[in-house]
Formats: sequence, structure tokens, C-alpha cells
Amino acid sequence: MVNSKKKLLTASGNSIAYLRSELNLTQQEMVNLAKAKYKLKISLRSLQNAEANKEVGRDVLNNIAYFFNKEDSKAFGENIITLDTIVSDAIEDEFKEGLLDAIKKEKDPKKFADRIKREKVTRTDSTYLTRVDYHDQVTQVIKKSKKRKIFYPFNPNQKEVDVIKKILTEINNIHESIFKTKKFDFSGPEDDTDSYSELDQEISLLSKVSDFSRSLEELNSLKLNLHVGNFIFHFLDVVPTDPSSLEQVDVGDPSGYHLQGNYKVDVKSENYAIFSFSRYSSTSMTFNYENEWFRDKLNWIVQIDKYSETGIDHEVYSNMMDYFSGSYGYFNKFQKVKSNLTKTDLAELITDEEREKIGEDYLAATEEAKYDDYMSDLGQEIEDENR
Repeated sequence: MVNSKKKLLTASGNSIAYLRSELNLTQQEMVNLAKAKYKLKISLRSLQNAEANKEVGRDVLNNIAYFFNKEDSKAFGENIITLDTIVSDAIEDEFKEGLLDAIKKEKDPKKFADRIKREKVTRTDSTYLTRVDYHDQVTQVIKKSKKRKIFYPFNPNQKEVDVIKKILTEINNIHESIFKTKKFDFSGPEDDTDSYSELDQEISLLSKVSDFSRSLEELNSLKLNLHVGNFIFHFLDVVPTDPSSLEQVDVGDPSGYHLQGNYKVDVKSENYAIFSFSRYSSTSMTFNYENEWFRDKLNWIVQIDKYSETGIDHEVYSNMMDYFSGSYGYFNKFQKVKSNLTKTDLAELITDEEREKIGEDYLAATEEAKYDDYMSDLGQEIEDENR
């Protein structure tokens, strides 16, 4: 259970051990790599306690989750590792009260839809955002994404707006280069130059990276920082029940042919690149999204409500959206208003052993301070009595 005073959380040992094994790391190797690569001091004892399902400090668990999130392993698929992933009781109060469990057990589609619409239960989905210190951090985030969201949790003045515009232009250039509409990024093998005749291209690419670095320095000079990360957003969509049975039809649409056949509803996902300009200088920020239509809820909906329809793809999609909007109150857009940023509680420069020592020194100093205050007060009382 959560201990709010000491910020202790019960670790999900099986989840942590599984993620570590997927990276083919021993406990000691993970501890060493976290320190060497990300300057995260996770003690071996803390990791062992976490994998034993014991209570561990929130900051230490954030270190562990942050490490897994940064280690971009194909074994994790589209999953973004956060604190919730590795904490056994990091769930919303509604779950503890059994509300969602009761909704999930409702097998009648109509009653189920009514409960979903009435009980607007949400879950906070989170991801880590890393402070940008160099060009490649932005490139790697964009490469994973299909869409993007940009946040400004402050009121920028005109000078700040001008610099932010430069950064956004550079971000757009990186995106265009990755998708081959413009040569800019050379972090991937497809843009390596091999021939001496390609020197001008290499110099041009280098200049672009330099431009980004100068813009970033200008941003930092204004006491602003850019934090970036990836966020998985889930939504309902229609998919063919049998792709091989689809037929092309010409409906006079300027976009060309459409597909006709039988469709069902399913849960899809999109990877968003998150860019946040702020006055926060922390190495990492946590992006939080108060999500009413989180993945588990959407999965329950498609399992219980077997919606299907035969028709032309875009018409079926429109009808599906009207149905789920009316029956469930469903909304499939990523809304900025439901987002917020918090400082990531990372223990970057201190191990548990060091923390315990500091704690002992702090207690000793506190007792000394109390004694000094007592003697000072006593001296003042004696002085007052002698007056």
C-alpha cells in the first residue's frame, strides 16, 4: 500500500523481473547500466527488494521505470513503461472500489453501455519526457510517432515565441527528412554519404544539425527547455472481418476508390510525439493524460458490444462513431485540456545507502537544533526573570 509520508509503493516484482529479462540483463548489469548510461543510481538492494514485491521508494521505482522506458527494446513493443507499469497498487481509486469491475461483469450490452456512459471513470495514462540537449533526441521521438502534440504550460513573451518558432520549424524539418520529403536527418543509414562527391551534401546536413543546436542554445539562454517523449493513444476504429472479401467500389469520391464489405469495431493505437516548452529544467518530466477512454475500457467495449456493419468503409466508420457516441458518450480525440506535466521524482545522485546516511545526519542535526533552541529559550526566560 502507499505510504504517503515516506512515498513508498509496493513494487510489482514480476513485471520488473520480466522487463529486465527481456533486456537480457542480470540485476547487477542493470544497476551498472542505469548508472553508466543514464546517471541513475539504483542500488542492487533496491532492485532486489523491488523484484521481491516489497515496498520501495517512489523515486527509486521512478528510476527503474525511467530506465526501462529509455531502453528502446523491441521486446516491449508499443508499450511505454511508466511508474504504473511496475507498481502493483498504482491504480485509480475507482478500481479499488470495484466500480469498473462491476461494469466489466455486466454482460447485457445495453445496460453495459448505460453504465459506461453514466460512470465516467478515468485513468491517468503517463509517459516520461526527456529534456532535449541535442538533435538526435528529437529525431528518435519523431521516428516512432505518427502524430504530435505541442504544449506551452506558460505564457511566452514575444522573444520567447520567436525562438520557439525556430525550434518548431527545425522539428518540422526533421519530420520531413525522415519521411523523405526533405534531406535533413542523417542519423539513419539511409542518409549516410559514402562518396567523396557527396561532401557538399554531408556539409549541408551538418549545418542543419548545427542550426538546431544554435536554436536550442538560444532557447536555453531564455531559461526555457524543451522536453520530448512518446505517448500511445488508443481509440476505436473499424476493421474488415475478412480483408480478402473486400471489394473496390467507385463512389465518385475525389480521393479515389473505397472498399466495401463487412466491418467490425476494434481498438487501434497511434504513437504521438509530445513536445513541451517550459521553464522546467529537470532532466525528466512526467506527462499525464486524464483518460476516460483508456485501453482496458475500450477492450471491454469491443468484447461485449459486437458492433458490425456491411457497407463502404468511410460510411461504416461514420455510422460506428455515431453509434458509440450516442450509446457510450464516446469521444476519440486526444484532448490537450486533459493533459498536465509534473516533475519526475528521480533519485539521480543518491543511493539508498547514501540516503540513509543523510537521514541519520539529518536526525542528529535536528536533535542538535532542538537542543540549541531549548537552551536559547531557557536563557531568554532566565534573562527575563532577572530584569
